[in-house]
Amino acid sequence: AYFRGVPGATLQRDLAWLRKHVADEFVVITDVTAVEAVICVMGPEARNLIQKVSPNDFSNEANPFGTFQEIEIGMGLARAHRVTYVGELGWELYVSTEQAAHVFEAIAEAGADVDLKLCGLHTLDSCR
Repeated sequence: AYFRGVPGATLQRDLAWLRKHVADEFVVITDVTAVEAVICVMGPEARNLIQKVSPNDFSNEANPFGTFQEIEIGMGLARAHRVTYVGELGWELYVSTEQAAHVFEAIAEAGADVDLKLCGLHTLDSCR
């Protein structure tokens, strides 16, 4: 199994491209956009912030760059992808839509201690 994450702005184009290029292969493409949310925690305090809301180990040894880890966060579960698009330490947290609001609130509440700033996709894109 493979996981492919794409920006919301290019979802339909990317799905069409994948479907076009796997026509003769035994492949199943499943769009999970409606059942999963992505919350990015990035910046110099990312590790400190995420460690406040999760019992998991976020050290470099336990979370090498580019890997996924199943984690507990707040009272929810997520897949944490160690990656960054802003030139600083970071994780993408893939959370079920049912748990996304709770996980976001847990992060936001803990973020007060590290001067958390919220930003959207266009801000993230400006850092690439």
